[in-house]
Amino acid sequence: MGGKPIRSGHGFYFCFALLIYLSGCSSFYDLSQQRQLGEELASGNQLLIHGDFDGSLKTFENVVTRAKDRPPADAAIYNIGLVQAHPQNP
Repeated sequence: MGGKPIRSGHGFYFCFALLIYLSGCSSFYDLSQQRQLGEELASGNQLLIHGDFDGSLKTFENVVTRAKDRPPADAAIYNIGLVQAHPQNP
């Protein structure tokens, strides 16, 4: 009576396309967060080079907190050990 009947495959393709789109957005967010954490890690290293042990320690701890159990948390934990073991750190 009306137009053409809707094929059941169209709904599947629409849902599949929507899933790809949403997963792409989350990947972009992850990459953006990774970049920010990498920049913060570099900032902590610069503070350590200039002898600001407290500032670098806080920066590395912030990276660990924000990254949780994902990279660059491992590098931040390593750098926390370097700060604590540094011979000039009071």
